[in-house]
Amino acid sequence: MNYSQLAAIIRAARLDERGPHQHHAHISLNRIELCIQPCVGVLGLARAYFEAIRPLLPPGWELEVTTYHGEDGERAVTFSGRTAPAVEDDGNPPNGCLLCGVEEYGHGQQYKTGTGYHYWINPGDALRKARMLARRARATA
Repeated sequence: MNYSQLAAIIRAARLDERGPHQHHAHISLNRIELCIQPCVGVLGLARAYFEAIRPLLPPGWELEVTTYHGEDGERAVTFSGRTAPAVEDDGNPPNGCLLCGVEEYGHGQQYKTGTGYHYWINPGDALRKARMLARRARATA
């Protein structure tokens, strides 16, 4: 997910039309932090952002939508969610990177079309187990 994709989701959901407010995003390797600043109905707006974006995230991505309201921004409401990583065998080694499948040892910084440069990302227990079971099934077949 990149800034232009996020902007397209926000436009499609018509979230910018829901009252005067400002928002900005921080996008890292597999996380989006979206900060919304004061407006009328900020809690409902934050929930709308969260509901619009979260289902469209790639597997393994995390989203946090935070609103700050009150005179000094002293109160905050945060919605957090993480999409479940894919658990189908993708033919990669069990400890291979979530994005490209290269083992952690020797991974360094890799490039993959669609996600760009990245460092090794833990595939997670579910995908690691699926890879191990599939490798075992291939070996006994």
